Amino acid sequence: MQSLCELKYPPTLKQSDCPVRSMTFRTTWEFESCFAAVGYDVKAVQITPGELRGSFEFYGSRTLPILSIRTNQALVVEGNRNSENTIIGLEQTNNIELHRVRGEHLTASTIHGFRAGIKDAYFQMSPGAHTTMAIFKTQRLHALAQIHGEEKLVDCLDRHNSLQLQPEHFQQLKTLLQPNNHTNGDFQESLIESALLECFHPKVVMSSSTGEPTHQAQLMREMLLWGLENPNNAIKLDDLSATIFASRSSLVQNCRTTFGLGPMSLMKNIRLGQVQLALSHPEIRKSIGCESVRSISAHYGFQSRNHFARDYRLFFGETPSQTLQRSEAPGISAQSVSVAHSPQIAMALR
Repeated sequence: MQSLCELKYPPTLKQSDCPVRSMTFRTTWEFESCFAAVGYDVKAVQITPGELRGSFEFYGSRTLPILSIRTNQALVVEGNRNSENTIIGLEQTNNIELHRVRGEHLTASTIHGFRAGIKDAYFQMSPGAHTTMAIFKTQRLHALAQIHGEEKLVDCLDRHNSLQLQPEHFQQLKTLLQPNNHTNGDFQESLIESALLECFHPKVVMSSSTGEPTHQAQLMREMLLWGLENPNNAIKLDDLSATIFASRSSLVQNCRTTFGLGPMSLMKNIRLGQVQLALSHPEIRKSIGCESVRSISAHYGFQSRNHFARDYRLFFGETPSQTLQRSEAPGISAQSVSVAHSPQIAMALR
């Protein structure tokens, strides 16, 4: 069988019709807004303490847009996939200790996120991560596979969600997808398509995973969703155990393995994020009938003012009052507008 790297493509570089654009985020809701700007509805939870700093970059072409995400803190992301698109993601760094894809630990030299038929997205990013995602129109990817006689590729897309590649091929792909290779307006679309298609060739694949979550992974996701959907319910470990039908020991062990912290710490971090969201948005404060730091923190279950203020400052790098004072000047608006109103990127990703 002919190697996909040997297939003939037009030798010239294609002029990019998706110029490099970027957004920064300092909160999880700004992270969510970055995804919303290109048509994806997600929820994010910060799980490691410290001031959040990250960025989104969009580049590529109309037919092959690429999304690059950097974060200095660990994030858990939950949301919906777009069935019209097939995403092939990879991690550019070696910071994969807390990386998970559908609850499964991400191994080195792995591409992920592409299995057909999965309607939801669920992944984790480690501190210091730099994740790159090539976004194909699903019909185009299948057409390319048929043109090049790679029917097995379509079968692979139907059965697998991640593939561990030979390190040499993975390194080549990483280099091709790095944003600094496309800042001059030239985009090597054919070369990137060739390298991405070859990822599914048996000689390149070392191991694979279906993306079906284990029982433990499903428990952790249910716990995360419960925390997001019940922001002001009083909760103890026994209550949480009974709610998701798991033993205390199972919750503690699996939570530490998956998120790097215990279940009650995870619940606290979720609620700290919800307090930050309310402090940052007047409309949310109005909807819950709370305007002061004290009333907002109490609404989300924090009873001790001193403990709350300490935990908030340690987690976000500023006091609750500072967040409240900045609420009339959110930092993301100007940048998100510039990308959301880029028709080439927005239409390509939707």
